[in-house]
Amino acid sequence: MLFSFKCNLLLGLFSNRTSFPGTTTYNSSVSSYFSIQETSIRPSCVISATSSVDVSIAVPLLAQEDCSFAVRSGGHS
Repeated sequence: MLFSFKCNLLLGLFSNRTSFPGTTTYNSSVSSYFSIQETSIRPSCVISATSSVDVSIAVPLLAQEDCSFAVRSGGHS
């Protein structure tokens, strides 16, 4: 499965910032969606980027081979 492959690549790059279904970090992330429509979304993994450099590495990797992904920011302060 392409998604699992991509998540494993991201895990290699962002080992302590990649979370998977069933983990506390993953569950916290998906339960914090703003709209009710988003609550049905269950990503294969979640990357908690801490810088623009993290995003600039992850996005091109995910954009290859027609891999669906979304970028979400921390929201309003």
